[in-house]
Amino acid sequence: MLIIMARNSNVFSDLSGIDYYTRMMPYPTSVQEMARQFIEKIGADRILFGSDNNFAYAETVLDTLERLGISQDDKEKIMYRNIERILKL
Repeated sequence: MLIIMARNSNVFSDLSGIDYYTRMMPYPTSVQEMARQFIEKIGADRILFGSDNNFAYAETVLDTLERLGISQDDKEKIMYRNIERILKL
């Protein structure tokens, strides 16, 4: 997904399955590390909070964002401001 997003500025990703997909990676990693890579390499402007996947819970995503120490502005982008911008709400 990182490669696709790096090459296509109109592609967004959500965090809904991040804990499940972390376990499926062919190398050891963590939810925190995977989220950090997305935020550092792509930026918070194209990452969305998602709750449509039964593998991730809001608490996991919120805890991960807190542990990463990202700015309040970036947290707000991920949690609701990006989707407001995309949907022009």
